[in-house]
Amino acid sequence: MIGLVDRALALNPSFARGWFVSGILRLWAGQPDLAIEHVETSLRLSPRERMGQPLSVMGMAYFFKRQFDEAAAKLLLAIQDHPGFPASYRVLAACYAHMGRLDEARAIVARLRAITPLVVPSDRAFSQPRGPRALPVGPAPGGGRGSMKPIDYLRCFAGITTREWLRFLNQRGRFFSALVRPLVWLAIFATGFHFVLGVSIIPPYETYIPYEVYIAPG
Repeated sequence: MIGLVDRALALNPSFARGWFVSGILRLWAGQPDLAIEHVETSLRLSPRERMGQPLSVMGMAYFFKRQFDEAAAKLLLAIQDHPGFPASYRVLAACYAHMGRLDEARAIVARLRAITPLVVPSDRAFSQPRGPRALPVGPAPGGGRGSMKPIDYLRCFAGITTREWLRFLNQRGRFFSALVRPLVWLAIFATGFHFVLGVSIIPPYETYIPYEVYIAPG
């Protein structure tokens, strides 16, 4: 995953979201310095676009570096910016506990409980599977392993088509722009090209074709 993001950033060094994703990956890969550097690069490239929780990621990186003062400062800003993100409260409470500020840690945990009853999440999502067959493998429903009937493909196609149509219709700006652009082209450009392309007859045609007639099907 890190290799793919590095390749994307090599192709487009101005890809702000790519730098942010790289910062998250570096954080979980145990490279907090690179995580902070990459998230800061993302913020410099796109300071106004909201993508993820950059301040929270930087606070976690400082926490893993055991720079608890810097971590607490970033996490407080992260909570102020996004008060409904539980991870910021968890790491901030841990920072205060490491700093010996237990009363403040308890206060942060109390605020966390108001958001979610899960104070300490399970680590099962980050645990490594034991053995080569951690999950049972068996035949897929309806026949052999991975087999699908034509009706299954039809259901998949219908679901994807319905999803895209609903997305298209719910995005009003996209819908109207799709209608306005060809109309603007026909109304403005076709009129101008009519005088350019309609002045000569090109064999084997016996007469010229008006540009608006030529472009209308497209």
